[in-house]
Amino acid sequence: MHKASFKQVSPGFTVSGNGSTYRLNRIRCSSFCRHDILCYVFTWDTTTEECRILTSLDPTKPRVPAPTTLETYYLTSDPQGYNPGLLTFIGLHIDRWTGIRQLCKNRGGDLASPVNTQFAYMLYVVTNATDIAVGVTRNTTTQVLYDINNHEYNVSSWDEGEPDVPGQGNIFLRRGKFWDINNANRTYHEVPCRLP
Repeated sequence: MHKASFKQVSPGFTVSGNGSTYRLNRIRCSSFCRHDILCYVFTWDTTTEECRILTSLDPTKPRVPAPTTLETYYLTSDPQGYNPGLLTFIGLHIDRWTGIRQLCKNRGGDLASPVNTQFAYMLYVVTNATDIAVGVTRNTTTQVLYDINNHEYNVSSWDEGEPDVPGQGNIFLRRGKFWDINNANRTYHEVPCRLP
C-alpha cells in the first residue's frame, strides 16, 4: 500500500469547500488531511501558515483563482487501500471509454474508481475538466454497476436526468456528477489513472 501523497493544484487556483483551519506547517497540514477520511484537499498559505483541511468540497463551484501565496493540494493515494496506486492524470484527447481505459493500462495501471462522491467531485475541481472517464461500468443486462475491480458499486450523485434506462454501460463524470453513455464522441482532456 502506498503512503499517502499529495500533488499541488495549478498555482494561482484553489477549490471551495468547508473544513477546519489550523496554524500548521505544510507537512503537518498534509498529515492532518491524510488522517481525516473525509479530506481529499487541503490548502496552505505560505505567508500566514494557515492550513485548511477541506472535508466537504462545494459542488457548485469548480476551482477558482487564488493568490499565489495560497497552495492547494489534493490526495493522490488512498490510505484506506480501496484504490491502490498513485492517482495521475494523462493529458491526452480521446473519445472512447475503452480507448481511455487502454491509456491507463498501457502505463501499467487502470482508470480510477471514485471511492465516494467527494472523491468524484475532487477529480472535477482539480482538473477543471467537464467530462472525465472513470473506472465504473454498468452491466447492461442486470443494470448493476461495477468498479474497475468488478466489485459492485453504488452511485449516489447522478447528474440530472441520469441514469438512463436502460443504462449504456460506461460511466463518466460530468462536472463531478455521474452519468452513463455508450461511447459518445466526446473529448476528454484529463484521464484519471491509478498507477502502481
